[in-house]
Amino acid sequence: SCHQEPVRIIGSSFFLRHILDWFEEHEIELKLVKNSFCFILDNKNLFRKYYYLENKLKKDANKYLGIKEDNYRNIIILPEQGIPFVSCKCGRNHIPIFSKALILDPENLIPVEDGTEGLLAIISPYLTSYPAISILTNIKAVLKDNCPCGLSGKTLTITDVFENTNDPFYKFIGEENE
Repeated sequence: SCHQEPVRIIGSSFFLRHILDWFEEHEIELKLVKNSFCFILDNKNLFRKYYYLENKLKKDANKYLGIKEDNYRNIIILPEQGIPFVSCKCGRNHIPIFSKALILDPENLIPVEDGTEGLLAIISPYLTSYPAISILTNIKAVLKDNCPCGLSGKTLTITDVFENTNDPFYKFIGEENE
């Protein structure tokens, strides 16, 4: 019998890439039910390694799973606060209602206008187990209003992550991407 309910695939971009590569290798193409979704959860430390592959993941998920590119959601989680920034069908990560995002000029840490790239700062009472109400990240991002998807509120587009070149983890990732 045919499965007629929508499917939800949830995992990291590495997990999805592994599955899609296996499907490609074995020449398998599924056609999942309409309204099936793919939710990819990554943290900012994996951003540089996998985020650049997002468009390829969407295309391959469409080809091998039958999941429309509009039904692909990227969820970036900041480990310092555990806050999920979920992308919409337009690919923008929406700021949760319980958080405020600021973009700061990296030279002087003064907030910049929406649409200007800078350092991401997050203010949120989300976690209460330790003092992380306000954090300044090493993420370069842009804030925008009026998302074409129709959801209200500001959206976040991550453009890069400043690396600590002395950290072996970041050095390892950088070497892989070159």
